[in-house]
Amino acid sequence: MISPPRRWYAVVSCLIALTLLTPAALSQTIDPVTTWHNDNGRTGQYLNETQLTPTHITTCTTPPCFGLLWQYQVEGQVYAQPLAMPNLSGVSNCPGSCNVVFIATERDKLYAFDGGSNTQLWVADLANYAGGTWVDCRGNGPPPPCSQDHGVISPYMGITGTPGIDTQTKILYVVSLVQPPGAPAPPAQYYLHAIDIKTGNEEPGSPILINPVPLQGPTTPPTGACATGVGASGTVSFDPTTHIQRTGLLLLNGVVYIAFAPADHGELANGWILGYTYNTSSGFSSVADFSTTPFGTGGGVWEGGAGLAAATNTNDQKPYIFVATGNGTFDAAIPYPRSLDYGDTLLRLAVGPSGGLSASDFFTPYDQATRCGNHNDLDLGSSGVMILPDTFYNAHHDLMVSADKEHKFFLVDRDALGGYVPSGNDNQIVQSIQTPQDANALGYWTNPAYWKWVDQQGNTQRAIYYSVRERDVAQTPFPINEYILSTDPNAPQPIPSSFISTPTKFCSYGATPSISANPPNGTTGGILWAIEASNVDNQPNNPKDCLPGANHGNYGAALLHAYDATSVNSELYSSRGLSTFAGNPQKFATPTIFNGRVYMGTLGANNGGVDGLVSVFGLCASQPTHHCLP
Repeated sequence: MISPPRRWYAVVSCLIALTLLTPAALSQTIDPVTTWHNDNGRTGQYLNETQLTPTHITTCTTPPCFGLLWQYQVEGQVYAQPLAMPNLSGVSNCPGSCNVVFIATERDKLYAFDGGSNTQLWVADLANYAGGTWVDCRGNGPPPPCSQDHGVISPYMGITGTPGIDTQTKILYVVSLVQPPGAPAPPAQYYLHAIDIKTGNEEPGSPILINPVPLQGPTTPPTGACATGVGASGTVSFDPTTHIQRTGLLLLNGVVYIAFAPADHGELANGWILGYTYNTSSGFSSVADFSTTPFGTGGGVWEGGAGLAAATNTNDQKPYIFVATGNGTFDAAIPYPRSLDYGDTLLRLAVGPSGGLSASDFFTPYDQATRCGNHNDLDLGSSGVMILPDTFYNAHHDLMVSADKEHKFFLVDRDALGGYVPSGNDNQIVQSIQTPQDANALGYWTNPAYWKWVDQQGNTQRAIYYSVRERDVAQTPFPINEYILSTDPNAPQPIPSSFISTPTKFCSYGATPSISANPPNGTTGGILWAIEASNVDNQPNNPKDCLPGANHGNYGAALLHAYDATSVNSELYSSRGLSTFAGNPQKFATPTIFNGRVYMGTLGANNGGVDGLVSVFGLCASQPTHHCLP
């Protein structure tokens, strides 16, 4: 028997299914995926999905209804989120027009695939465009910025941060790490590329070496992590060998913004955010050089792989960039010259007329002094910033969310972030929540999703979906939690202490979910999609720790999960049990939903990381054989 909520879903989904059969539905506009987590607010929403509904992926004449359609084999691990553009004409090896999926890898390869099959359209070798090769981190004494202690990214480094696509110019912007030729090997360098998405070719004047001018810094540099230098007559410079480019690129008002964090061995390095404009006549121009800790150390911008967030505030109608920084020097409450370092901080950056950046407000947790140094490693910046796209609370019109390694997440007013109040408990912000689930040491290394829907009574509901993980070596698995926000516009604390959890417990770094929903308003048919770094012994309601080995859980392939987004305790699909290997999981994996399909990037089937794999899931009836892969 169908329960009332499921019956309602069935009715709605059947109506949508009938609509899909009409000519108008067949010509439905397909939304692109041009940036990390689908929009500059980083909400993870794909709200114009006409084919995937809760009923479509669970109910069909001949199961399975939804499953693995095909796979894209690529050279190099896939850390960046796949992007997609619909109805592109003039694409190499594509007669007519194609829906095109773009995949970037750690061996500096950029691929274009036909979104309707496993056909490769073109591949570009970005390291070769820059006159070098990808960076090989294997062997003794790997070149910086390869990790030399915990293997942040290995065995190769190339493209890590998700690219961005300009839909008007049809240019894809991407950062590559390149090893120049020579013996002994010269230092690796970062390049920014402007790629024609139709051909894979570089645009004129591309690529450009990322080499910002030095900024004002201390006369005597700091000598230890979290310290502040002395004086203000020196400079601070960007060194590519001590930095990693993990965050997704941000395209805002014609500027490409790129963020960097210190690599594992770059304790004395700084966080950086750089901005470039591009045109075909003059190439790239540098317009923004901003360091989060110019007089100190750290303050890296890595955000669990998120993209820099941006929004226009309603109070002044100005665009801002919002950043979460990691462990580092904080002295913003001390008079100049020790007033420019923003470690462990949510930072609001004002965007100048030409794209330049300056700090305009910040929030720093009251306990920042205990977060950095002495190997505490309790970053605020382990998760990115998500902008809540709606104005629904009277006291705070512009809200954003972030989280940290202390398993706190913060709801902050973008118009007045709150500054630093060392006494108290961060009461100056809208709300701070510490996840109540028991464990030795919880934290957030992932990023949230957001969705708004209309319930059976016609009421508008809103939810934030967040995944916490265990910091301790035992790594107890934990679910994704759904926090349904208060519907009271005057609620003093909009986020409730109660939540709904997925039946799946996620190992490794947790999960960064995405949302698909159906037109016309994106308020029905919501599905929460998430990628699991699987543990084959970790069945629902029977959690084990996440350590590999015979006495613990055993790591397996990456798994795709789908849940009813109105109540995530209802699982709609799991790829557990597939005999086709979907690839080894990677941390911070983000699913891409595009035109009836879900794309999951992995490290491939080879533990050495030589290959990468993107598994494509969809409705099995869309296959010529009407069957999915086993």
